[in-house]
Amino acid sequence: MDHLSGSASIVMVLGLVAVVLTVVLVVCWIVLPFAVIGMRPLMREQIALTRATNELLKQTNDVLRKIGEDQLNQTQLLRSSVPAPVAPPFPRP
Repeated sequence: MDHLSGSASIVMVLGLVAVVLTVVLVVCWIVLPFAVIGMRPLMREQIALTRATNELLKQTNDVLRKIGEDQLNQTQLLRSSVPAPVAPPFPRP
């Protein structure tokens, strides 16, 4: 058979595509667990860095809160030590 009919050639092409996709899927299925296992140390390192960053942010937040409270206290002290302005009496006609 030198010449295949049109529908037979389409079936062969679809079969070849199915085989190629199956091979690709099997390779990915085999490689994926190794990729996940290989990422574990990197994830642990990333978690440690995130925890360190969170600790630094907490310390920075505490310092900024203290600075804000100190400024608020100083402002309240200044306001309480300066007498309120007194309006001049109305002129008499």
